[in-house]
Amino acid sequence: VEMDGQIKTLFYGKNRDNGYSCEYNYSDINKYQITVYKDFKVPTWYKEGILYHIFVDRFNNGNRSGKVDNPKKNSFIYGNWEDTPTYIKDSQGDVIRWDFHGGNLRGIINKLGYLKKLGVSILYLSPIFEASSNHKYDTGDYKKIDPMFGDEDTFKELIDKAKEKGISIVLDGVFSHTGADSKYFN
Repeated sequence: VEMDGQIKTLFYGKNRDNGYSCEYNYSDINKYQITVYKDFKVPTWYKEGILYHIFVDRFNNGNRSGKVDNPKKNSFIYGNWEDTPTYIKDSQGDVIRWDFHGGNLRGIINKLGYLKKLGVSILYLSPIFEASSNHKYDTGDYKKIDPMFGDEDTFKELIDKAKEKGISIVLDGVFSHTGADSKYFN
């Protein structure tokens, strides 16, 4: 920023007291390490792309019947897409019944034309690996696509059809943590 004829660097962050954004002095900022390599070049397709984030379960059910693929045992499945999401929790606040709308990889394939018309060139998918929850951030097995979303053949079809439309796929790989019921945790 140029101020009073001088170029100054301003830092912004979250105010510790009320959470609002505000200007900080460098000494007052909560600092986090982000490693950047000098010779690293961001790929053009990503740097200049338009990214669309998809929470797979909530995006679109691609089955003509609207039936949910491979529902989880003891889960709550919504009757229609307009239902308000809710969790059923126990007295300790732990989720005991996950809720699902039934979105899947086929549903994304069916919407690729629509996404292309929006100008999207990158799809960023919430985790697709096998997990108990609707969001899949509690991965149970990184080597399997959750059967509610589809299988490897459907995923390959998504990649191929997206590529035909000039759309890249980025997966949210949450390798820093797993679900309590995962094969890695146990």
